[in-house]
Amino acid sequence: MGTLSEETSVVVLVVLSAVLLLLAGQRRGYARGWCLTGMAGTGIGTLVLYTSPGARIRRGRFGTDGVSFLAPDSLRGSLRGFGHILGTLLTTWAYLGAVAAGLLLGLLIRGPGGRHVVLLVRRRRLAYLAVLAFLLSGYLCTLVAYPVFGESVTTSTRIWNDYLLLYIAVLVGAGALLGLALGQRTRHTGAVQAAGAAVCVAVCLALAVPLWRLEADMRVRAVKWDHQDRWMRARVAAGDRVLPYTPVSVAGMVEPFRQHGRRVWPAPCVADYYHLERVTYSLRLP
Repeated sequence: MGTLSEETSVVVLVVLSAVLLLLAGQRRGYARGWCLTGMAGTGIGTLVLYTSPGARIRRGRFGTDGVSFLAPDSLRGSLRGFGHILGTLLTTWAYLGAVAAGLLLGLLIRGPGGRHVVLLVRRRRLAYLAVLAFLLSGYLCTLVAYPVFGESVTTSTRIWNDYLLLYIAVLVGAGALLGLALGQRTRHTGAVQAAGAAVCVAVCLALAVPLWRLEADMRVRAVKWDHQDRWMRARVAAGDRVLPYTPVSVAGMVEPFRQHGRRVWPAPCVADYYHLERVTYSLRLP
């Protein structure tokens, strides 16, 4: 896992460290041994990734070789960026589906006789450590990405993915703890279960609608992309070295230009793909 990305390693190491803290004072040598083994393996994978030729070329291309993550500007910029990201996550209502799913899970876990038999010790400590692990890993992932992405860490949502899974797990866990607490206090939880199920269904339906539209948008995009691809290959065969390129973006894609035609890193990739010197921004398909 350490060879996937530096951000993945950050999340794994933070989570395993939190588990070690949770096990402190308990006779769980087997679990602690596995945590330490996982941390060592992740560290080795990260070292392999960091010293790989591809990583060195990438750092040289973006000018981040030798850049310190602990520089004051990086620390402050990363904190601002993660604060903005956190605000986006906390105000995205669809994540309520994860809480509702956890709530149902906590309410429905029952043993023989219909009694709740799940006894989690140190629930408060578990909740605190889970939230802390998410916040710390999210900030550290932002810090790692900041030298390359700069202020755009708040808009490049794909670099959030490493800790979004942890965020969802924390939400599901919080809902499950709430469900366990409610189930142990009363047996009449039908209304709460119905509400949780309704939220889950509403979130699934709300997410299905844009996916349905996206399917049609992707078909339209494919037709436009194929048309432009044939035109560009014909112009390259005719000897052109610089050609206009019209982005056919869907769902907020930036390939290969941002707003107002400002180039981003995919633009040279597009030029290399078609064996051109460069591509220029165009508003109209050929």
